[in-house]
Amino acid sequence: MLIIGTVPPPIGGVSIHLERLIFSLKENGISYKFIDYRKMPLKAFYYFFIERCVHTNFSNKVLRFIAALIGYLFGKKVIITYHGKYDFTNFLDKYSLKLSFKSFVLNNYSYSHAVKVQNDRKVTLISAFIPPNNIKVDVNLRLDIEFTNFCRQYNYIFCTNSHSYVVDKFGRDIYGIDTIITAIKDFKEAGLIISDPSGKLHKIYSNSLPNVFFISYPHSFIEIIQKSNCVIRATTTDGDSLTIKEALYYKKLIIASDCVDRVDGVLLFNTGNVESLKNKMAIAITGTNLFKYVDLQDGSLSLISFYKSLIK
Repeated sequence: MLIIGTVPPPIGGVSIHLERLIFSLKENGISYKFIDYRKMPLKAFYYFFIERCVHTNFSNKVLRFIAALIGYLFGKKVIITYHGKYDFTNFLDKYSLKLSFKSFVLNNYSYSHAVKVQNDRKVTLISAFIPPNNIKVDVNLRLDIEFTNFCRQYNYIFCTNSHSYVVDKFGRDIYGIDTIITAIKDFKEAGLIISDPSGKLHKIYSNSLPNVFFISYPHSFIEIIQKSNCVIRATTTDGDSLTIKEALYYKKLIIASDCVDRVDGVLLFNTGNVESLKNKMAIAITGTNLFKYVDLQDGSLSLISFYKSLIK
């Protein structure tokens, strides 16, 4: 089994998912070969033609389509995971789905549209979340000191993250950082930590408020989640958010946009609506016993089971 994708650095939902999947494969004795196509594109291209079974995790629609087409023409088993929200009306999305040997999607919205295009036996809905337990997270002393000093000033700490500055097709900040910063203005007693490993957000939102703190160097968002009261996921589009699953895993309250179906236990607000977000933030600050336990599925189990069926 050849797995093509990307792992940290840089840190992102897909790269973390694949890093943990690789760890789980090793733990379960599953034979595989992984190639980071962004770091070694020629090697990925070479082995794509050699291996019989290839699991791709491309974010680029063109690469997905080309991989599925080549697999179809040459009788290769090309598997695709669609990391995001898809309606499969786009030509490249539709036909990569049609031509692939097997496809995995990460939310009900994508699944309901995928089975209109492809036989439901060839499409499987899985969880993108793979638990971080057994994976060592190094303590960042710089982060620990800066975080502690900032938190001392506030009664309640919100946090959010964005691996880079990205806009959607309408030109909106996909991670909704502008919406969150606008909303936090009314909560002087609360602080907002923004995980900004690329450093781009700090430059764009440089005139932010005193109760907004950017961590603009590589770090683990898990450390921030563990030390915060509430996690905000204000994206304008999404898949099966790793951030939300990790917050639930660490028993933290989550406020999230309603741009896609979310798991139970999340406080939803209207996507892009500052007043709706402020309402949920107020509930988070003043409420008690708001956290609801959610039984999180380990996405690696579905993939390992599928890999085993191919190896037989």
